[in-house]
Amino acid sequence: MVYSNLPVSVEATDLLPDSVSVSYSTNSSVRRKLGGGVDGFGFNAGLGVDISINFLLGQNGADFLLDTNNLTGALAYNVSVGNNTFSDCYLNSYDITVVPFQPVVVKADFTSYDPVELVPIAPTPNPLDNNDSFVYSHTGVLVGDIPSLLTNATYNKRYSRTPVYTLGSIQPVRQLIDEVEAELTVESTGIDSLINYSGKKITADFGVTLSADHDIIVASGSHILDQSYDMQGGGALSTTMRIREIIL
Repeated sequence: MVYSNLPVSVEATDLLPDSVSVSYSTNSSVRRKLGGGVDGFGFNAGLGVDISINFLLGQNGADFLLDTNNLTGALAYNVSVGNNTFSDCYLNSYDITVVPFQPVVVKADFTSYDPVELVPIAPTPNPLDNNDSFVYSHTGVLVGDIPSLLTNATYNKRYSRTPVYTLGSIQPVRQLIDEVEAELTVESTGIDSLINYSGKKITADFGVTLSADHDIIVASGSHILDQSYDMQGGGALSTTMRIREIIL
């Protein structure tokens, strides 16, 4: 069966999806009796559903990626795939990839703690057209002391949390935010200096502003933790640098 009408949205934000993946997984364990025998399965938590969305960043933006809107990972969203709506969805991580002359690609991963259950996959009969235009890499503005010959960049932000359950509850009553970290990896054709055993702290914000609503910037005080370069005959020097920011 082919489903062609499966628009994807996060709350009121309609995305420009390239692909979507939904994975249901129970938190089960085998109940074993003393002396042998099995008495079915026990379940240690509610149904966990992982939702992964690959989409093209539009000029209208994706507000749920911004910490000021998602409360640094603490805000739950409704994610819709076709006519199926998943509730209590928390953003686990997202990656933004910037490649020359290409639209900016985002991969966002959610976990839903109150998913739709025992219902068919429901396409939307007449989905609305999304006429939002793409954000392209060449519209980005460099921020900080970035080599002018930047060839590509990848930004990743991760939210680590602990769900809190009460007796008799199959959905968590709250989420504890444990850690929030961001990493920016850039490739360029220039290098100023090499890091030492403790890396190197950057002294100004560093990254790329993609649009009025989105950027991939690590703040002053972040650390360059990995650095490498290589070259081939007839080619140019290629440098890779990974910068890590501890937000929480």
